[in-house]
Amino acid sequence: MTHRRPLAATLPLALAAMMIPQAAHAQAAHARADQWVPLWKASPQRVWNDENSFFETGLPAQIEETTVDQPLTLALPSENVRIEFSNRYGAGPLELADGTVRCLDEGAGKSIAPLTFAQSARASAPAGTTALSDPVSIDGCRRIAVRIRFAGEHGGDFHWDARETSRFVTADGAEGTMTARLALSAVYGDVEARGVVVALGDSITDGNGAPVDAMARWPDYLAQDLAPQNIAVVNAGISGNRLLSPGMGEPVLERIASEVFALPRADTVVVLIGTNDIAWPGTPFRPDEPMVTLGALQDGVRSLIAQAELHGTRMILSTIAPFGDALPGTPMEGNYWTPEKDALRRAFNEWLRAHHGSATLFDLDRLLADPADPARLLPAYDSGDRLHPGAQGNRAMADALMPLIQSGDRH
Repeated sequence: MTHRRPLAATLPLALAAMMIPQAAHAQAAHARADQWVPLWKASPQRVWNDENSFFETGLPAQIEETTVDQPLTLALPSENVRIEFSNRYGAGPLELADGTVRCLDEGAGKSIAPLTFAQSARASAPAGTTALSDPVSIDGCRRIAVRIRFAGEHGGDFHWDARETSRFVTADGAEGTMTARLALSAVYGDVEARGVVVALGDSITDGNGAPVDAMARWPDYLAQDLAPQNIAVVNAGISGNRLLSPGMGEPVLERIASEVFALPRADTVVVLIGTNDIAWPGTPFRPDEPMVTLGALQDGVRSLIAQAELHGTRMILSTIAPFGDALPGTPMEGNYWTPEKDALRRAFNEWLRAHHGSATLFDLDRLLADPADPARLLPAYDSGDRLHPGAQGNRAMADALMPLIQSGDRH
């Protein structure tokens, strides 16, 4: 059994100390500690009660003895990986058993490798911790599936909007699918990456609006484009995330420490945040919350920049994209966007253009706005809800970010 406090800043050393080689793949034990770098992420969220939430979790009604198969794509191919399961917000111990990892790359064999934790097929992660697997060989694969049985009543944390279909089988044999992640939170590989770019933000980063099972989020496109340069991109977006206060996850001001600065080799963070700070007050999400002030948003951004400087992490900061008349046909129509909220968005963007300090500016507002109506998304980039970019918009975002990322110094 291996469990630890989530995302410890000392992860490279911790990984080296905890590595237990599998007999068939002893070469994994000789990998240098600094080679274990994040190659995939799904930021953990606390599981909410469907009856008291605007959105259903999409999780199986019964977790105990349910087996879940979760496919994912690594930022870079790796010979060996370690799999992390999060119970950071869990109500009780996370009990895992009988895990496997298999390669999904086209043309790859059907070999399945067992997943172990301190050489055991079972793991127990107390609430507030994570379970980290032993190294497992995937023979240079990039597309893998992680299968695990949840042996207890608690499923740990989840990630609501995965943009990828997972499959599960319950204890009574019932089969189902979901587009959420359950407990699976990170994959680390023993690769010689030149660096790691972390995409940090809300639903635009998480991929809401991009087609499911298409790898069409802007971090997906960016990962594909940077892989030939041996630079990994991992997605730390959470739909409904905010800069200053909790939304559908902890605010960026708080989670940047564990989601970015604690990650090995994470040298660049791209931050897209602020839409929900401006838009949520007065909606069904936060009906009684007062409007956020420009000063509060400015202070939040200054804090992010100061934290990045302290940790020596390069920050790319985005302006807030337009969302005029967003979410038509929903309970948020007419209250998610208002002229007053758009005036605040525009004032914040103008301030950020002049006061981004040591951060690099990514002007998402000008990239995605309709020149004929700058308060709204360009129709070609709109997913259809007037808030989230579709596949074409996500592709344009990745293309615009590439030169900004490539201009950074890496050794």
